[in-house]
Amino acid sequence: MKERLASKIYNELEKDILKGFYPVNTKLPPERELAERFDTSRFVIREAIAMLINAGLAETRPQSGTFIKNFYDETTLDSLIKILQTSKSMEVRTFESLMNYKLINDVANIGRAAETISKEELDLIETLILKKKLNTIPRILSECDYQIDNEIAKAAKSMISLAVTISLKPLKVYIVELLYKIADCRDTIIENDILLFNALSAHDRKKAMSVMRDRIFLVEEIVMKNAVVENGMITVNTDSEPRKKVKHSPRENTVKTK
Repeated sequence: MKERLASKIYNELEKDILKGFYPVNTKLPPERELAERFDTSRFVIREAIAMLINAGLAETRPQSGTFIKNFYDETTLDSLIKILQTSKSMEVRTFESLMNYKLINDVANIGRAAETISKEELDLIETLILKKKLNTIPRILSECDYQIDNEIAKAAKSMISLAVTISLKPLKVYIVELLYKIADCRDTIIENDILLFNALSAHDRKKAMSVMRDRIFLVEEIVMKNAVVENGMITVNTDSEPRKKVKHSPRENTVKTK
């Protein structure tokens, strides 16, 4: 019973931490206050705090108390996805890291795919583009984009790259769904889809890689121009204003590369 109660309290505190109610490097309330809040004993609170520490969300500092750790610096992929799903926000540096990863991985993938892609794989990508034309729901659009990425990774015939692409699905879908929620950019993205498809159909490696780079720069620009960026965090509020229409125009490449 105590273990189950401690787990329930841990889950509540975890949500509070991930949503920023207890910011990084701030002190967790004393055991007494938490015991009053959850109407339980300090022993149960200690169990819950121990779980926070084991999860890498908090740390005990001698003679000071329990503090919230900078969990972004030591997070795993699974933890990062959980943070995003719970907090509905993302650090700018996390977003930039993903864009830089895509700039390396996705561009290389499509270059290899352009040389080996089959008619069946091209037909599936074409079907996904058509599905996007017939939909406006952000979740469906983002799932289609992920499936297109996945087909390109398959065509590239890189087992490691495909495995990483599959592992990154929740993160990729989250980013692209965010993209479609904050800006009316479906038509602009579909224009890029068609350019990618044409380059793949022509087995034009150089053109495919160039179009993929443009796509990554486009996504980065749309998110950074339309999302709310505050205190180093990207958040989305889709309830107050209509989505901004994104026009197809020349863009500067702002993703950072080493």
